[in-house]
Amino acid sequence: GGVLGGAMGLVLSSFGNPYSPEFLAGEVKMTTKEQFRVVWKDMLGRMKFHARQFAIIGGVFATVECGVERYRAKRDAMSSVTAGCITGAGLSARAGPSAAAFGCVGFAAFSLLDA
Repeated sequence: GGVLGGAMGLVLSSFGNPYSPEFLAGEVKMTTKEQFRVVWKDMLGRMKFHARQFAIIGGVFATVECGVERYRAKRDAMSSVTAGCITGAGLSARAGPSAAAFGCVGFAAFSLLDA
């Protein structure tokens, strides 16, 4: 999860804007080398963030799936869907019951691809 998250973070961070409003207004002058450093530092920060988030999600899903399979004593698509629902609801529960329901449905549907 972490390696894929890092790669996704690299791609997503390349679309971001690391510059301050002062720089964009032309008040701050930077050389090309300085601009590269600023952009690269921002991209690395976002890469680390995404890698950490994907590692957490992957770890939670794998742990819950293992627990569900152990409880049910079966390894089938229903175990993956149940684990996806529990993971999605758990990760989005802080945003309220509606978000937890959407998280449950979204992760359950996505976990069908894993099954």
